[in-house]
Amino acid sequence: MAQTKKPVKKTIPGIRLVLNGGKPEMDSATIPIQWFFTKAVTARKPTYIVFFVQNERQTKDDTNGTWGRRYMYRVEQSVAFLQLFSSGYHRVAAIALAGPNAKKAAQSLVKRKRYNHYNQSIMIGEIEDATYIKEQQKHFAYYSDAFIAAVTDEFTIPGGLFAPPPPAWKKKWVNRFFEHDAEDECQFRKRAWGFAYHLQIFLFLIWHIIRAIVGMVYCFYVLIASFLSWFFGFQTKNIWWMLKQAWKLESLYDVYKCDSYEDLSVLRCRTYKKKYPKRTDGSYGFGQVDMKFTPIGIVGWIFMGLSIIIIGYALGLIIYRSLDDLSTILRGLGLAVGMIFLMYLVRKIIITIYTTNYMKQRKAQAEEIKMWREKEKMVKQNQKQSQYLNWLQKNMWIKKAPKQVDLGKIPQPLTRKDRLVQSFRLSYWATKIKVCRPFEES
Repeated sequence: MAQTKKPVKKTIPGIRLVLNGGKPEMDSATIPIQWFFTKAVTARKPTYIVFFVQNERQTKDDTNGTWGRRYMYRVEQSVAFLQLFSSGYHRVAAIALAGPNAKKAAQSLVKRKRYNHYNQSIMIGEIEDATYIKEQQKHFAYYSDAFIAAVTDEFTIPGGLFAPPPPAWKKKWVNRFFEHDAEDECQFRKRAWGFAYHLQIFLFLIWHIIRAIVGMVYCFYVLIASFLSWFFGFQTKNIWWMLKQAWKLESLYDVYKCDSYEDLSVLRCRTYKKKYPKRTDGSYGFGQVDMKFTPIGIVGWIFMGLSIIIIGYALGLIIYRSLDDLSTILRGLGLAVGMIFLMYLVRKIIITIYTTNYMKQRKAQAEEIKMWREKEKMVKQNQKQSQYLNWLQKNMWIKKAPKQVDLGKIPQPLTRKDRLVQSFRLSYWATKIKVCRPFEES
């Protein structure tokens, strides 16, 4: 009898995402997105939310859940702006985090290995599975209590929403001194007019002059290092090859490795290559033997011989010509050392006696002040938590979610400073959506 497959138990998503009025096709390549929570999630006071976006290619090819783009926001920010860089199908995951480890957990999720490649795995296709949420908590290690809710959504980006790419020569020049190409029109214009079209020209020339000077210094270093290595009995690689690498400012880190099967290198092994006699199988082997004589060894023997001669001469003068004067000097030095040591002991005893009671009093006062400050801190934290919970219930409850994002009705943060920052941020992104279209990735 065939076994019936047990249905996968799905959770009711504790998060609702609002974007583009619920339509599957976006109107812009930069989309504002809001989030709202159920009462159960709100009661746990989420403080951070992480978004993970993947395009169609990443969805198909990424089996580990580590490729895409991730964004970290405080829940109080109320709205995120996600820039997308390819047309077609996309999916997004939102993960809510709460508790004292929420920030560290969010930072671990957005920590990159390299561009668009992250350390922490997030399997978007399974993120709403009830058993997966428990498994995901295990991956957080020290931050397992932070993961409280998750949801996924899907949408499409039409191809005509992206900025036309700049000419190849201009793109190469503007992005020359940056690790990654400009992602949108504003970033490209900022790099072009702020740096590439004036300062970069002079810096480019200065860079090549400095590069030539550094190359010459590097070559000089290679010569000195090779000579010193030979002097101390080590072998070096081909000097002309090393000078060529140094002039090109390419790394010579491998010349310091010690490997019996590679070409001998600077600071490698204090040995010379020597062919062993023919083996029983008819082949020849190559081994390493120490140098019989090294330049530093010869210099050392000469120095030791001269030192013995000088010390012997000095001892002869002391013993046979000025013995009385030497004993007087030694007695004087001993008396001076004894008086200094005695004064140190007396000072130590006085300080210890004087400060013992004083330190006890200070310690008791410090403990009392610490307890009072901790109590005051707890009261303030409880007040902030209560205010934050009220704010969540008032603004982030799932039943308060609008049909589409309205930047004029975004909930205001609690503090005045955060409200000012948000006001500037919303104005900035409202303008950027209109004038800074992203470039489509190839």
